[in-house]
Amino acid sequence: PAAEEYGMGLVVWSPLASGVLTGKYDTGMPKGSRMALQEWLREGRYTEANLERVRKFKSLADAAGCSRAQMALAWVAAQPGVASTIIGVRSVEQLEDNLAALDLRLSPRHFEALAAATKPTLNFPAVFLECSGSFSSGVTVLNGGKNPPSAISAKAESEVY
Repeated sequence: PAAEEYGMGLVVWSPLASGVLTGKYDTGMPKGSRMALQEWLREGRYTEANLERVRKFKSLADAAGCSRAQMALAWVAAQPGVASTIIGVRSVEQLEDNLAALDLRLSPRHFEALAAATKPTLNFPAVFLECSGSFSSGVTVLNGGKNPPSAISAKAESEVY
């Protein structure tokens, strides 16, 4: 949302999460893969929760008649503010599969299903921010949304110190 608000274009690096979204790691860590060789790539990506989301993602891609990579890339490219993506391929076959995403048009139903299947479990401060409207200033804007004023909050910007 910030990039869109300020008129910035995003160049998204690793839109396939180092291959996780392709299904490459569904059944384990392939020897010689980037994640097998570089621990920092595994951190935060190679988790059972993420792998389970990717497995659900497969049924959505199958129903749309495309690969998981194509669906992920088409979804990223359709996001507001995304100007381009940086992909990393090791073969002509991967390149051709990735490029086919340029012709894939996802329906609103696809976007809804993807949002439901991939919604992350957020920790602090996300949970805090969800309920902060009840005690923050009524003129504060959080994540693009104005909070309704509480009984103890400022009613106007001039009351905010």
